[in-house]
Amino acid sequence: MKLRKLKKYYLYTRNEVFLGFLLKNKVLLNLSYKIFRLKGFIHSIKDVPFEKKEIIEFNAAPDEHIFNPTFFKRKDSHVFLARKVDKTLKRMLVGGQVNECYEPLSAISPVKVSEADEFSISWPADPRLFSASKRVLGVFNTGHSESPNRNFLFELDQTGRSISSLKEIVKLDRRAIEKNWGFFEYENEVYAVYSISPWVIVKLEKDVYDSSIINAKEVHRINWNSHLFEENFGELRGGASPFLYRGNFYYITQSHIKTFLGKIYFGSMIEFESKPPFRIKKVSSTPVFKLTKDEYLMQPEARLNKTLCSALYPSSVNLESCDSRITLGYGINDYRVGVRTYKFDLLLKQLSKVDFIN
Repeated sequence: MKLRKLKKYYLYTRNEVFLGFLLKNKVLLNLSYKIFRLKGFIHSIKDVPFEKKEIIEFNAAPDEHIFNPTFFKRKDSHVFLARKVDKTLKRMLVGGQVNECYEPLSAISPVKVSEADEFSISWPADPRLFSASKRVLGVFNTGHSESPNRNFLFELDQTGRSISSLKEIVKLDRRAIEKNWGFFEYENEVYAVYSISPWVIVKLEKDVYDSSIINAKEVHRINWNSHLFEENFGELRGGASPFLYRGNFYYITQSHIKTFLGKIYFGSMIEFESKPPFRIKKVSSTPVFKLTKDEYLMQPEARLNKTLCSALYPSSVNLESCDSRITLGYGINDYRVGVRTYKFDLLLKQLSKVDFIN
């Protein structure tokens, strides 16, 4: 047993040294990107063309990480949240307002929730915004900083400021680490995609706005064949909050594969019914969102995730007013924020019907 642990430690350390050297060497970094582009290396990931792309710096210093944004669209501006890790490795959520081009309207600031100290939250992760009962709600979790970790919900005003007490979301028969639930509203009640395979939907109890503890109860479970996707591209996990489009919900998800250079994350898409039991209908046969070369090369000096090679991490999506385009917000390598606009019809063409398992 000791020999096995020693071998595992040696392999991990060796890979850490190699990966650290690679990401700091621009020549090798360019070469590794070309390797990844070789046909068959990352299988057959499709390049779905986007109309435009922006990298939003938020005036971050080179040794600061601002990433995994979530935007909520309003008439005149967008409310946003994002993860920030400063040079001392202090974790926090930051937020504020951005314009239609997703540029900050004012200096971003830490999101302050009065109960944060009371709940001993020092590691907020994975912020998401969604709407329910005409309110803007934010959720986040405590990541891998504790086991079991915790999930929280709070309300924000139109400037991105917290205006409610912090509420913990509790589920019986939970996993040790609960992350990235896909929250959505149906008939003034809050539901969430809890698991993708199997497809599991939970419902939050009705007093979401009044109780400090919110119970989440499983209401629907459907088995489907995810083998063909997950065997090639990794386990499907939650990404951006689901959104409604022409009678169906769409869910931008994420998965990753392990390579000799580290983990590579990319995004996919799922279609599911807009009424109970919210049955999953279609899934993209391969990932449809991945980093471009300039994004792949956008590597921080100090990596937060030591096993990461590259990541496009989808964390936000908004329908544009023309109702035929979406704006995707995503994290780049746990370091920066990217925003892309896609013609939605091109993404719909990537979807295939799922096979159900009795």
